[in-house]
Amino acid sequence: MAHVAHKCDLGPLYILGTGFCTNFLNLGRRQPGNVSAYSIFNEDFRELPGTLNADAIDRDIRTEGAQLENYMLLSILKELTLLQISVVHVSNGLHSFQE
Repeated sequence: MAHVAHKCDLGPLYILGTGFCTNFLNLGRRQPGNVSAYSIFNEDFRELPGTLNADAIDRDIRTEGAQLENYMLLSILKELTLLQISVVHVSNGLHSFQE
């Protein structure tokens, strides 16, 4: 067959066709219990553990945003508490100064 392809100047086409046929014929079947790295080929589109996808990134960003918001609220509360303590100390100092 390769000889005929060479005579008709179909060498590149023969090589590509042979490569595709070899790949297709060697695909085989997965053993029961094995999962594919591509979730679309798995039952219920199950993903491998540790798979990074858009949902995981979105969840991480939203969780990080919530954590940052909580941190900012705590910082503001601390500042207000310190300000309140400072006002009490100043007012006590003015009160004792007036006496």
